[in-house]
Amino acid sequence: MQANFLRYVFGAACALALAIAPSFGGAADPYEIYSIQAMTGGLSFVGKTGADALAAFEVAFNKSGGINGRPIHFVLEDAQTNPSVALQLTNELASKHLPFIMGPTSAAECNAVYALAKAGPVIWCYSSAVNGTPGSFEYQTSATNYDYNVAAMRWLRGRGLTKIALITPTDATGQAYDRAIDAILQLPENKAITLVDREHFTAADVSVDAQITKIRASGAQVLFVGTAGSPAGLAFHGVTDVGLSIPVVTGNGNASEAFMKQYAAILPKELYVESTHCLAPAAITDKAEKSAYEAYVAAMTAHGVAVDCLQSLAWDPALILTTALRHVGTNASAEQLRAYLATMSNVAGVNGTYDFKRVPQRGLDDRAVVIIRWNEANSTWVPASKVGGAPL
Repeated sequence: MQANFLRYVFGAACALALAIAPSFGGAADPYEIYSIQAMTGGLSFVGKTGADALAAFEVAFNKSGGINGRPIHFVLEDAQTNPSVALQLTNELASKHLPFIMGPTSAAECNAVYALAKAGPVIWCYSSAVNGTPGSFEYQTSATNYDYNVAAMRWLRGRGLTKIALITPTDATGQAYDRAIDAILQLPENKAITLVDREHFTAADVSVDAQITKIRASGAQVLFVGTAGSPAGLAFHGVTDVGLSIPVVTGNGNASEAFMKQYAAILPKELYVESTHCLAPAAITDKAEKSAYEAYVAAMTAHGVAVDCLQSLAWDPALILTTALRHVGTNASAEQLRAYLATMSNVAGVNGTYDFKRVPQRGLDDRAVVIIRWNEANSTWVPASKVGGAPL
């Protein structure tokens, strides 16, 4: 029933009808949805794409009828890529007894605010580097770092690449990435893959040339860069400085055209990103997923911004939460919303079909992952794997 409803609201027919806005007449004031995101600081490129997504979603959703006739309005709060600021903002918003809060952006911010969600509100983190407790109020966007890397290892096995190196920062994102790689290498199917070198760096470092030199000497066939934003840029700078020529794999947090252009001069020659089929639409075969993707593209285009799939990290949670509100109503408590979210399945979004019964707290796993490659020559993404990570 949910899938049919979403096909109606956000299918291709809806995309064509976005220009026709119904009048809300004497409807209630807009339902305000608060989003904490990094509009400034190291992950501002993620926060700004999320702001674009929510602005476009608001227009499209309201034209489709809002929440049972009531329009929505997103209120953005800047956490500055700073866990302390995110915690302060969450405390302030929690005092409003909201059923949910969208954001924040980084793993460190999300880990800081999750402690406030023991009895609600639902907190929907935009980072894939954190893992909410099943059955809790802690939700996350997209698949986990673990899932992304499960698919990446599947892709490497298919290519016959068995020696990997890893470089991560010492922050929360880097630590989560380390743990994910360690766990994945223990899986029986990955027994032939060896981690030949592991390097770290800190936020205070201005160069990682020494670490990349060690990786070059290790005999690694592939380098994993386990971070996003400016720390990833620092790692890429080291790869270029040292002249490391092996393939480099990084996470979905760097799947941004703006990021690629910002660091164009120092990007590795063979750069791959663990992403979803949002950046490889040719891989979409499910009709409902294709309709969801087309509606997303139509809304972003109507908003006047280029489609960047980092936008989907905010778009899909907005889609899921507003769909839930259409069922539980705008007066629902955090517990009522959490309980309903746990029952949702077969929900077609931009990044795949969400099933919270099978995958609690996020709805997606490694079966939604696609490995993509940045084509610098024409500034486009090229799929390097099938959905799930099998080589093309």
